[in-house]
Amino acid sequence: MRACSREEVSIRELSSLAKNDPVLSAELLRVVNSPFYGLARQVQSIPHAVSLLGQRVLHNMALCISVRDALRQDTIPGFDATAYWEDSLRRAVSARLLGGTQGLNLDECFTAGLLQDFGLLVMFFTYKDKAPLWSKFREQAPDVRYGMERDTFNTTHDMVVMMLAQAWELPEELAHALSFHHRPADEANEATPTRLCRVLYCADWMAAVYTASDKSSVLDRCRWVLSDVLALDAQRIEECLTAIPEQVEEAAAALGLRLDQQEDFNDVLRQANLRLTEENQSNQELTLRLENALRERDRLAEELNRELELARETQRCLLPQRAAPDFPVIGINIPARDLSGDFFDYFRLEDGRIYFNLGD
Repeated sequence: MRACSREEVSIRELSSLAKNDPVLSAELLRVVNSPFYGLARQVQSIPHAVSLLGQRVLHNMALCISVRDALRQDTIPGFDATAYWEDSLRRAVSARLLGGTQGLNLDECFTAGLLQDFGLLVMFFTYKDKAPLWSKFREQAPDVRYGMERDTFNTTHDMVVMMLAQAWELPEELAHALSFHHRPADEANEATPTRLCRVLYCADWMAAVYTASDKSSVLDRCRWVLSDVLALDAQRIEECLTAIPEQVEEAAAALGLRLDQQEDFNDVLRQANLRLTEENQSNQELTLRLENALRERDRLAEELNRELELARETQRCLLPQRAAPDFPVIGINIPARDLSGDFFDYFRLEDGRIYFNLGD
């Protein structure tokens, strides 16, 4: 990787370095001959492969192979490494697809997409006891997962990968994109690093469409993000989302990773629509329950009003009738609301005396 970064390095020197590493030699020939590159003729030699790939692609390929070899299935107990690589490849091919719409280098977009969540892997490697949380992380939308990282590890994967980029001496534009891909709007200019930041931000949402538990809301958000951030129209967005599964399988074969058969985008759409249907049915059921509750409330209110009116009439009958205007005693009852428990009465005896009483 350091040799590839030197402008004066020759194809012969790079070929010699590659041939001295048996793993790298085998990987170079296998990758360059895979459907992922789609070359018309079989490449038989390392010098030929290096000359076809060029320095930048060779650099990125060596980086991808190194990252791949950093994690095996049993490296972190309880951590699903296969699922991690599957998600990483989805981001990588999504970045590659989006890079094509933005005029960026496709191989560099792929490499950046593969590395953009590598910091999360480092955090789980450092805190192995938290490995069981990984399945919950990957089911979330990118913004929710980002908040979960902060709460769980007191840092985020882009901060970790920023340190890694310096340690690995990555090219400046790649390091910048990896460090700021969750903040693509921070940069105002249209320089290449900023465009790559935006591509990675959008690639994260594209990959989440295939992993999120709530596919309906994530798919809607993904479409909005791609339209808002990269100005893609609806047709182009659907084309990119549809192309992901096939390209993930090709990329996995190229990198020597074994993955299960990829879920088709139509299956994702069906799941999203099913979730939407369930939500609609749930809303309809809630609406029906609310309507029934309101009808029951009105019925009970009407019944209560009838009972209150009967009680008011009973109380009026118990109170004395108003006497003649010259009668020296008068009473009035005003309930605070509809009804009260107050009572009074008065009457004249035959000898002219007047008796009255009050009760509560």
